[in-house]
Amino acid sequence: MNCDLIILDPPYWDLLKGLYAKDSVSSLDLNGWLEFMHKTSINCYNALKEGGVVALIIGMKDDTTDTNRFYDLPYYCMKLFESAGFKEIQRISIPLTTQVKSHHDVEYAKKNRIMLNINRDLIVYRK
Repeated sequence: MNCDLIILDPPYWDLLKGLYAKDSVSSLDLNGWLEFMHKTSINCYNALKEGGVVALIIGMKDDTTDTNRFYDLPYYCMKLFESAGFKEIQRISIPLTTQVKSHHDVEYAKKNRIMLNINRDLIVYRK
């Protein structure tokens, strides 16, 4: 309980699961990933001094397979960190380069008439 700052950049759920170790948090289902983030928020709260800060970098996820579902991971995390006792003090948009989307992603979005997300957030909390 003597830490001033924690910076988190966790996997954005299963977005790049093939690039992480086989048993990483990116291989969990959504509920498992949310439980991991809930535990992370509590661990951060316990590790920080009063007035300490957590900076979380997290992006949204579009399911471009067959459901066209949008997952607002920053919003989910905001609720989890607030339930752990944190107060949000800043939310900053950090756009990604358009080069992170493949030709397949662009064609899929055109065909299904959906927007491609290239945004992520830096959410800053204070204990």
